[in-house]
Parts: sequence; structure tokens; C-alpha cells
Amino acid sequence: MKAIDRIILFFFSLQILFWAFLGVFSLVYKYSTFVASLMFFNAMIFLVFAWFFWKNEKRAFWFIFYYVLINFILTFTDQFGVIDLMILVLNFLMLLGLFLKKIYVKIAFVNN
Repeated sequence: MKAIDRIILFFFSLQILFWAFLGVFSLVYKYSTFVASLMFFNAMIFLVFAWFFWKNEKRAFWFIFYYVLINFILTFTDQFGVIDLMILVLNFLMLLGLFLKKIYVKIAFVNN
């Protein structure tokens, strides 16, 4: 496994932990149960995508990329705070890593 793959998997882990923590936080402080379930669902989606990425499923790459991109864009759709900034940076770094992985694979393929 290449270093870029480990970095992207680390970002997946951060996403999973972050969304699960926000879900638990929402339940403990009695915010909307619906919103908490969406946060847990997002954590589960990232867990499934991390597994596909770890298994090096080529067909799942663009689903992962566009899902992270949609999460990135949705960060701007409501009030913007510190948590939104952290998610924004994490999604940006993850998109950058996925983009660099795709470029690296194309360059390695051309050079061989």
C-alpha cells in the first residue's frame, strides 16, 4: 500500500470518527434524532467507502470522489461554524488526496 493510500485511509478514519462523534453528541444533548441518524448514516457510508478503497475497488473510486465532493459542497448550505470549517478542511484534504492518487496512477501508467 502506497503512502497516499494510507493518508486517504487516515482521512476516512477521521471522517468516520468525526461523524459518529457528532451523532452521539446530538443524541446525548437531545438534538434532533433525525439529524443524529443522518450523521450515523454518513459515518456508515464513509466506512463502506473506506473498505472499498482499502480493497482497491476501481469502480468505487468515482462514487467516493463525488460523495466527498457533495459533502464538501453541502458544508456551505447552512450556518457556518467551527465544526463546518473542520469538515470543510477534512473534505478538501480528502479530495486533494483522491485527486493526487488518480494523477499518480495515470502518470505511473504512462511511464511504464
